[in-house]
Amino acid sequence: MSKFGDYNDIFIPLKNMTDKQQRILEVALQLFAKEGYNSVTTAKIAKEACVSEGLIFKHFKNKEGLLDTIKQLLKEKLDKIGEELVLIKDPKGILKRAIEIIFEIDKNDYDCWRLQYQLKMDPNFNAFENKKPFIDLLTGVFTKLEYEDPSQEAFLFYYINDTTFLQLLEGNISDKESYKQFLFKKYDLI
Repeated sequence: MSKFGDYNDIFIPLKNMTDKQQRILEVALQLFAKEGYNSVTTAKIAKEACVSEGLIFKHFKNKEGLLDTIKQLLKEKLDKIGEELVLIKDPKGILKRAIEIIFEIDKNDYDCWRLQYQLKMDPNFNAFENKKPFIDLLTGVFTKLEYEDPSQEAFLFYYINDTTFLQLLEGNISDKESYKQFLFKKYDLI
């Protein structure tokens, strides 16, 4: 296990999870991302997933149990990205790949990432815990690249990437390739 933790790919059938359990999670994720966690009831999830509300309670105990499972899946998605980055040996290669990844996210996963942004505002969701491995990795990268203040540069890079991805999710970047090239140039990656 690396500093990014174990990884099981998300939304590929998880071991020991039935089709109905997967469907419940997918519907809950979609509804939470579109309507907000507090606005969605287990009854609505059950109706949309074509299952009984009792089945949700059986497998996930309650709505919070559903959200906890989704949070774990989100963490695993972040871990996968971290695992990929940590394997790259060249510091500039890490930065370049970190930028490329946000432009390659499958649109089918947008609900997942939208929920991630909503959860960042939730005091019960430790957003810092999820980004700490990336900040640590980036601090090491900027140290190797001999930046004056690697720690602050790591935060800046993280937040530039994070905000860029949010703008992509919201459809606010029309010329994605041009913007990606802009970021590459900013960090002298081309």
